[in-house]
Amino acid sequence: MSADLIEMIYDAALDESRWTDFLSRTAEEFNSGPTVLAIHDLRGRFNRVNLWVGADLSTTKEYEEHYVRLNPWMQNGRMFSEGLVARGEELCSQNALEKTEFYNEFGLRRGVTFTLGTAIQISGSAVLYLSVNRGIKAETFRAGDAELMSCLVPHLRKAMRIHQHLAAAKMYADATNVLPVGMLALASDLSILECNGIAQQILNKRKFLTVCTGKLTAADPNVRTSFECFIKSASVRDREKTNSSFVYQLPDVRSQNRLSVLAVPGKDDLLTGVRSRLLLILIDPSRREEETAPRLCSLFGLTSAEARLTLQILRTKTLTEASRSLGISRNTAKTQLSSIFLKTETQSQPELLRLLLAGPLRFRV
Repeated sequence: MSADLIEMIYDAALDESRWTDFLSRTAEEFNSGPTVLAIHDLRGRFNRVNLWVGADLSTTKEYEEHYVRLNPWMQNGRMFSEGLVARGEELCSQNALEKTEFYNEFGLRRGVTFTLGTAIQISGSAVLYLSVNRGIKAETFRAGDAELMSCLVPHLRKAMRIHQHLAAAKMYADATNVLPVGMLALASDLSILECNGIAQQILNKRKFLTVCTGKLTAADPNVRTSFECFIKSASVRDREKTNSSFVYQLPDVRSQNRLSVLAVPGKDDLLTGVRSRLLLILIDPSRREEETAPRLCSLFGLTSAEARLTLQILRTKTLTEASRSLGISRNTAKTQLSSIFLKTETQSQPELLRLLLAGPLRFRV
């Protein structure tokens, strides 16, 4: 067996577009025609040809829609023993095969009269199998061909597990980018290994967190030491041996907003030696303000400054605290509030709060 064939199996595990290359090379190795990677449902609910080389699309469609149900080889339970390699005549005698509709109406026309296959993986009632096929003018598959495929089986099974783990990891990574929180993985030296889109936005703003000499740290110099102590404490594997909190409220360097940081200890990567010390989950309350402010502008015709003041009043309940949080004078805040009353058709802060909190809009900050 050629070493490049095994190498191609693992290449395909990492890049699913390479499975076609593997099947083409497999067809060469076995001197076969149609070579198939397909999924068969033992309950008969579906049959899907994932890849088929050595045949055109009409062959694939014809097989999936009709002839797979007439395939005498697939009707033998032995074909569906995980990892077992079987030749066609071990599943159905040649005499019996030649009397079937499958053989006479499909096999002879499509170059599928001799087969050699294996069930790579069985999950529930779904069977992933590989088969190589030859036409009537070729020789039947011999014991040496079966031995060759048997050598491929353990590599194929490992490759499928690798492929599935990578697919699951990609699905998880895609999911983290639609979550309403930031997610950030740290190595033991506090360098960032991975982060989702929201975490990157939080880093870019440099209000709560920043990167200094390649390491994550607090944007506010006054809390950097305590934040680093939090990171070290949260890195302890056995939580029962530490009294440290695993949630940290990180202040904004420009306002009174705080970023909630939840730390989850990670695991070491034994292969690369990289230690994923922590997964940080970042919850930024100001993001909700960023999402809500445009709604206020749209519904009531508020300016951006007026929308920000409205949301601060919702949060702090007093004009003085709201103006301080926004870094504006109280007189400026009073002027903006008068405009807000006019546009929302309210006359006082309590009435404004009732409109936003108890009314049909139900704003939350």
